[in-house]
Amino acid sequence: MHKFFTAGLLACLGVVVSISAIAQESDDDNAIVVTATRSAQTADETLASVSVISRADIENTQAESIVELLQHQAGIDILRSGGPAQQTSLFMRGTNSDHTLVLIDGMRVSSATTGAFQWENISLNEIERIEIVRGPRSALYGSEAIGGVIQIFTRKNPGADTKITQGSFATYGIDTSAGFGERNQFHVNASHHQADGFSATNSNSYSFNADNDGYVSDSVGMGFDSRVSDALSIGVNGQYSATDSDFDTGRHESRQQRTNARMKLTPNSNTAVAFSVGLFDDELNTVGSSLISTARQSLGLQWDQAVGRTQILTLGADYRRDRGSNIDTFASTTVFDNTVDNAGVFIHWGNSGDQSLELSGRVDTHSQFGSHTTGQIAWGRKLGSSTRAYVSYGTGFKAADLNELYHPGFDYSAYIPGCNPCYAGNPSLRPERSSNIELGLKNTLGQQQIRSSIYFNRIDDLIDFQGTNYQAINVTKAVMYGLELGYRNKKGPWTLDSNLTLQRALDEATGQALLRRPNGKLSTRLIRRLPQRGSFMTEMLVSSGHADYGVDIPAYSVVNLAAIFPLAGRWSIEGRINNLMDNRYQVIWGYNTTPRSYLVSLHYRSQ
Repeated sequence: MHKFFTAGLLACLGVVVSISAIAQESDDDNAIVVTATRSAQTADETLASVSVISRADIENTQAESIVELLQHQAGIDILRSGGPAQQTSLFMRGTNSDHTLVLIDGMRVSSATTGAFQWENISLNEIERIEIVRGPRSALYGSEAIGGVIQIFTRKNPGADTKITQGSFATYGIDTSAGFGERNQFHVNASHHQADGFSATNSNSYSFNADNDGYVSDSVGMGFDSRVSDALSIGVNGQYSATDSDFDTGRHESRQQRTNARMKLTPNSNTAVAFSVGLFDDELNTVGSSLISTARQSLGLQWDQAVGRTQILTLGADYRRDRGSNIDTFASTTVFDNTVDNAGVFIHWGNSGDQSLELSGRVDTHSQFGSHTTGQIAWGRKLGSSTRAYVSYGTGFKAADLNELYHPGFDYSAYIPGCNPCYAGNPSLRPERSSNIELGLKNTLGQQQIRSSIYFNRIDDLIDFQGTNYQAINVTKAVMYGLELGYRNKKGPWTLDSNLTLQRALDEATGQALLRRPNGKLSTRLIRRLPQRGSFMTEMLVSSGHADYGVDIPAYSVVNLAAIFPLAGRWSIEGRINNLMDNRYQVIWGYNTTPRSYLVSLHYRSQ
């Protein structure tokens, strides 16, 4: 471990020296992000590892799902149990899949019962951009933000946009969106996608069935934003999605709906006060087996106050109530039905300039485990005119989800003698706690950007099902450490993006690697812009092997192509080839990944 960090630190310092020697001027055209500090700043100013996926990135890659976008990002590993619409897990910086906080327009959208977000339930048609912040952010957001935060912002584009897609495995889709108005803006979007798919499993799986596992997915959303006056704006946004997907032993019916309303008051140029209210419902029906439902009600208040020209003070409070139930539909009995409440208050102060400092703190009060305090400090300094270095330390926590707290378990005595109940929850669980230290560098020289970060994260009181009869208990400590390098260069019509991740995620007690976390990943994407909004893209992903249950998964590589060819008027024909070399590989033992396949679309844009 020490050799790894020594090498990583030398690599970071080498990047600083070489960049500072050649840097002349920085590019001020940086993306504005809000997730890192809950207030607006450029990506270059943030004292954290931040990435932005824009709408242009979504269009240029012709990705079929959000999974295909996120898996190319540094520090993010995605495992899907089969093809599109199958169950998906995301690991950020080696942490668990419920250690990443997922927000949509500021609203929490992870399940209260499992703690994870159903990535298969969101359509790219509704996404304007995605902000990714790596590292703990519990000092601002509370529970779950141990590995980082992913925030999705929905589209509110003016004009009309319609796209019809067909492809391999009887894939068919139609996406449409529209927006109009200036001071009072309305927007609407709708999507329908379906496919016969391919077999989710192979002969390595105990549940192998060679039939195709298809899906049908629908989504519709609408919203309204109004600039009531120069000082007051309001908005309401709602979305409903439904996905029915086959798996080898049954069928899942997944439903999500969310509604959030917000009001922002800006009495002067230095002050902004925002209030939000949200409703989120999530349902997963395993047909003939179980119905899992959660409902979340949330309130939020935030005050941003500029102090002078370089400082900002943010104060806020939020509250949420989560109710979750699990019904055994086969036996027509309620497994559990419980409610938890959480209230939090937070403060953030930051200043900008050649030297910058950020301080954050938060106190959460949870109805099950009481109060928990988290904090963060970060310091940054400009090295030359285009390079910024930063160091940060932050703590995080994850409250146990409703399954871990209240599930009564299963009767496994037929398989494990005396194991009844098995895999039961535990109301006495303590929250998982983390501490993270990070060193990072950012350089912007004209159209060239270089990012690097090295981090060490320790998680205490990790929750696992290892107690008597595999009951949920706080068992051990885990450590995650890694090095991330990112490079982006625009030259004329060409754009090159490349990300390298080197990481380890270990059970500290045993020294064994945590399952399904590869030690290394390299992603490279090259885009050639063509006249009239056309483009051609090639991307490659290379991943090291990793441990799964009782087996080692081999390393693999994938090459994808995409293109946009303008037609007459505002029409274009677009396409993507996945897995060009038709490499057969696995990321979860016993589950197939997408073989070579294609998608072709006819696209109309009014603007």
